[in-house]
Amino acid sequence: MAKKNEEEEKSQYVIARYKNRLSVLKKGQEHSQKGRIAEAVNYYNEYLNALAEFHEVKEEKLRPNIFDSQKELAEMLLVSQVYWDLSKAYDRSPKLASECERCLKQFTLFTIGFKYQHLNSEMIRKFIKKKMSYHPEYFEKSYKEIRVQSKSCYVATYCYGVNHPKTNELRSFKVRIQHSDLGAKFIDTYYRFSPKVVNFCEAHQNIGYLVTTIILRPAITICFYLQRFIK
Repeated sequence: MAKKNEEEEKSQYVIARYKNRLSVLKKGQEHSQKGRIAEAVNYYNEYLNALAEFHEVKEEKLRPNIFDSQKELAEMLLVSQVYWDLSKAYDRSPKLASECERCLKQFTLFTIGFKYQHLNSEMIRKFIKKKMSYHPEYFEKSYKEIRVQSKSCYVATYCYGVNHPKTNELRSFKVRIQHSDLGAKFIDTYYRFSPKVVNFCEAHQNIGYLVTTIILRPAITICFYLQRFIK
């Protein structure tokens, strides 16, 4: 009986901690905005541990697949943002370089393939551009993985659909050119501007139809044939 009561009390504690997690996160964000990094880190870790305990995993084992990507997408975005802030905080200390790298890996896992990917990609790109990191190689690696490993091909998906052969060919094209400087610049430019182009076309359907017919589909066809000559 004592053991059962203990388990019930533990369960209630976990649930209460989980319900309070957003308040804890808000405090972390407030401290971060005021430059109180150590305090922010404590609250961020408390938020992540509340999530982990609720899902019965350790914090370092938090993964997107334990969340419902439809109902909990907003929470997943928050998790990615927390790992992003933690990676920048740990980046400041040479002794915490491994934690910086780990948090960036978590940030990448909670970014690739989700609707907010472009937002996170732009965030890390701008940070790299400022050259403020003590471990730029970690941030650049994360940025490259987000750009290249993602299956998102915004323009091709808009024009043909997710699983159309030409969409798949464009994904293959992206992977093949990633190692050259010119290819990397192309991918970077693509992910910076293609979501904006698609959003514009969706918002202005008549103009979008013309843009798709005259510009986008011919451009995809050109890439479709070019990739055949790239080994």
